[in-house]
Amino acid sequence: MKAAVLYTPQSNLMVEHVRLIDPQPHEVLVRLQATGICHSDVMVIQGTSTVPMPVVLGHEGAGIVEAVGEDVTQVTVGDHVILSWAPYCGECFYCKSDHLNLCEAYAPRVLDGVLLDGTTRLRSSAGEEIKHYSFLSTFAEMTVVPETCCIPIDRDMPFAPASLVGCAVTTGIGAVRNTARVQPGSSVAVVGVGGVGLNIIQGARIAGAERIFAVEINPAKEQQARAFGATHFIDPLAAEDLIRSETGGLGADYAFESAGRKQTMEFAYQLARRGGTVVFVGVAESTSMVSLSATQLTRSEKHILGSFYGGAKPSRDFPAILELYRQGRIKLDELIGARYTLDNINEAVAAMRTGRYARVVIEL
Repeated sequence: MKAAVLYTPQSNLMVEHVRLIDPQPHEVLVRLQATGICHSDVMVIQGTSTVPMPVVLGHEGAGIVEAVGEDVTQVTVGDHVILSWAPYCGECFYCKSDHLNLCEAYAPRVLDGVLLDGTTRLRSSAGEEIKHYSFLSTFAEMTVVPETCCIPIDRDMPFAPASLVGCAVTTGIGAVRNTARVQPGSSVAVVGVGGVGLNIIQGARIAGAERIFAVEINPAKEQQARAFGATHFIDPLAAEDLIRSETGGLGADYAFESAGRKQTMEFAYQLARRGGTVVFVGVAESTSMVSLSATQLTRSEKHILGSFYGGAKPSRDFPAILELYRQGRIKLDELIGARYTLDNINEAVAAMRTGRYARVVIEL
């Protein structure tokens, strides 16, 4: 099969033939139909996020089950599926507490670029090991994944918009619904209007927020932000004063940060009112440290939350999001700014790096 392999940071992906080992027990072979390019993938390519290499990136995919290993019970051959990048064991403290996204089996394996048994299914034409990325490696024609990564969907659901539910959509909407639990009539500030930020915005709209402030330095993003539900579009330099003026001098009930930068995290904290909720959603560089006033932390009683994968339980949240899509209550197709083939993946990455698009999709 063909796959896009990254050998070193700050270099092009190499589209080449890669051998895929058959699925082992509790694993599934999926023929991919579409995959999004996420900011996290771009960070690895740029070298600002470190993973073992060579590696096949991609973690936002949808496709068709081609084969299953022994003891697979969740899907069958021919099923259409969205892939979740957070497999789970079902046995640890977090799984039993219904926090599948925090499964103890996940963290040590994902950092090593292997599947849950500690090995890979990817080999170069010379037989050398190639690493997985977030268990999925969707920049390829096919992939082998843990069965708990596969969430069945209806066969009439288009693959391109479905693939985005695997990361950006669930991360954004889940941060609103599962992590912050935004209340109707509330005020929400969203710092950063990329793919995740837009989904925080539409999640807040669905939750019934009265005022949704999109805080973004790029004025070209205003039209899309408003289309997704923002009631205000504000330059960061004016954000604090304007949000306070619109909230009776208080600040936002909820402030979400989606850009994954130290400065924007600290800024989001300032936008929330006393007693409000601050949610860090964006993925920052591993060396980033956030500085907040210790006095303010105590006296403001602000709630600071991290949101990993939107606190998602994919078997519950993916179908719920797709139902909202069918009802016309959320936008998925509108997230896709450009479409490419696997052979043109480096052009697709370059397009994503311009910041013009919420998402770029590779169709396979």
